[in-house]
Amino acid sequence: MLRLYSVTADAIYEFCHYLPVDPRSGDVYRGVAGDIPNFNLSAPHLQFVNHYRNMQFGWDAAKALAHSHKPFPACGEDYVWRAYLFNCDPHIYYDEDIVGALMLTTPTFGRRREVLHGLFVTKDMTSEEAAHQLGMNVGSVEAYEQLFFNIIDRKRDIALLGEVVYPETRLVEQIKGYFENESLAYLLLRAGYNNGVMEVLHFAGINTNLLHTLANSDSPQRLEALIMSAGYLMARNNIVQPQGFFQAAKGMITAAKVAGTDTKNASPTASIADALMGELITLKQAQATDRVRTYRASQKVLTPVLEVLPA
Repeated sequence: MLRLYSVTADAIYEFCHYLPVDPRSGDVYRGVAGDIPNFNLSAPHLQFVNHYRNMQFGWDAAKALAHSHKPFPACGEDYVWRAYLFNCDPHIYYDEDIVGALMLTTPTFGRRREVLHGLFVTKDMTSEEAAHQLGMNVGSVEAYEQLFFNIIDRKRDIALLGEVVYPETRLVEQIKGYFENESLAYLLLRAGYNNGVMEVLHFAGINTNLLHTLANSDSPQRLEALIMSAGYLMARNNIVQPQGFFQAAKGMITAAKVAGTDTKNASPTASIADALMGELITLKQAQATDRVRTYRASQKVLTPVLEVLPA
């Protein structure tokens, strides 16, 4: 018996063996899978190709089995199993966690849902920790992640994670008007993916500790380094950044310099150079003395030997 405790790629593939046969023709599936020579057009293979990138596969699978009156192929306290029972009869199998997950799919909870998505894609985040960060019911958040945005179990698939966060690649960030035209849902998702939990909570208006953490004397140096690095990367790839970005950045750097803040860090190799020079003098002193003595002996010079003193 299949146990679907984690909606991983292997679990999705196995579960596809139990789903109702998709009525679509092989030609439609070829449009999904491409014209692959000797590709096995059996239902499990085809359905896996179709369902793997479906973030709400858990709910869709439970609903499909329930509506087709097929027995569920797994057992245990699994959220997909519980969703299957709920779809069979929501009155007999009423489940607060499943109802809570369904509530998160409604427009009323749209902003909270987007914050959760941003938390889910951060490194090492669990559904339980995400629930604690937002003060939500753990069971509802776990059920929502398993049924409607299952990404935690599949984070090892780096390509899939990148496609979820950047479906049109990161180059969309270089398009003029990106910030004005991109949805807040994707901005929060990318804040979590690129920078972590604190940035999601800050931009969601939930936590302000991030500003206090960053409000230190080296912020101008960090800003200048980040801007210069971003500009250099764009120039390397012949991508023109929106001009407003650089103008605003230049203004902030200028203001920091006028205020008396040095935005240039000392060379990281300066102290290393001094240390190396000292080591060279120490190690070569004996050799230099021997050479001077040898030379004076060969030339019969009677003046005292010149000693090489350390710096």
